[in-house]
Formats: sequence, structure tokens, C-alpha cells
Amino acid sequence: AEQSLKTAEKNLSRIRRESLSAPEKKVEITQLAAEISARKIEYEHAQKMMQKSIVSAPKNGIAIFSDANDYEGQPVRTGEKIMVLADPDDIELLVKIPVDSMIPINEQSSVDFFLNVSPLSGYAADIISMGYQAGVDADGLLSYKIRARINEGQNLRIGWKGTAKIKGEWTVLIYSVLRRPLITLRHMSGL
Repeated sequence: AEQSLKTAEKNLSRIRRESLSAPEKKVEITQLAAEISARKIEYEHAQKMMQKSIVSAPKNGIAIFSDANDYEGQPVRTGEKIMVLADPDDIELLVKIPVDSMIPINEQSSVDFFLNVSPLSGYAADIISMGYQAGVDADGLLSYKIRARINEGQNLRIGWKGTAKIKGEWTVLIYSVLRRPLITLRHMSGL
């Protein structure tokens, strides 16, 4: 839009110079002036649309998205989630517990987190919130979601995966060992 406006302005300047020697060119001046006003409107509209396309965040952080090439050349609808903004200093775990593996736990239960990149060293975490309703994950697994904050997590990266161990209440060993077979038997028998 800016380029077409500049081209129209240059054409008007050229026609004005030519009209000094050829009076029949004065007719084109009015047409070019109208074209310039139309191009100015297009340019102003394009500038407004460009200002609306700028995405800004209320605070600093790291933009997380799966692949930059996924949205290249693709239209984006209003309200569509394209990325997540994360604060690298605010480290939090998302623990997904399958419905069949859930045990009685509360927000005072201790959490140990072991990274896949360093499985021998663990990190202690405190539970922030617990989901009381199971939901389906992206991989189709029905699970409860628990959020926990790592107490001392230096040199951790956003997006790293690992295994969390949550300690629940004490129970009888035979019940813990036979819990899953009992659940399977109950599902099969309908009791």
C-alpha cells in the first residue's frame, strides 16, 4: 500500500511537470489526485491493520510453541491459542496421574521429581493445586492433574519431562499390591 501510494505521488509530480509544456495533460492531474487520495486511505487502513497484528504481553517471559513453521502463511482466528508465555523463574510441575493409579493424597503429600535428562538426581516439590475431576489428555489418557512448585530448581528448562513420585498415606501392603487386579476384576464383573 505504501509503495503504490509513492508510485501515484511520483506519477502526479511527473504529470504536473509535463502539463507545463503540454496543456492536455492537466486532465490527468485530477484523476491522479483522486487516485492518490484512494491510495492514502488504503495505506492508512493497512497501517491500522498492522498495528492490530502486533502481539504484546503484559510481562516478560519465554514464548513457547511447538513449531514456528506451523503458522507461517496460515490465517489465525481471534481467540486461537498459538503460544504460551512462561516465566523461566517461576518453575512449576504438571503431574498427570492416570485414573487407575490414583491413590488417596492431599496437598500436604510430598512430591519428588526425577528428570529424564538426569534420572539419578531428584527435586523436592510442594503441591499447589489438585484437580478433582479427571480429564482426557492430548494422548488420550484419562488422568488427574496436579500442579506442584519445585523448591530448589536451578538449571531447569521449560518443557523437560520426567517422573514424579507422590507419597500418600500408609496402607496395607497386600491392598497396594492387589489394588489394580481388584479394580480390573470389578470392571469385568460389574460389581
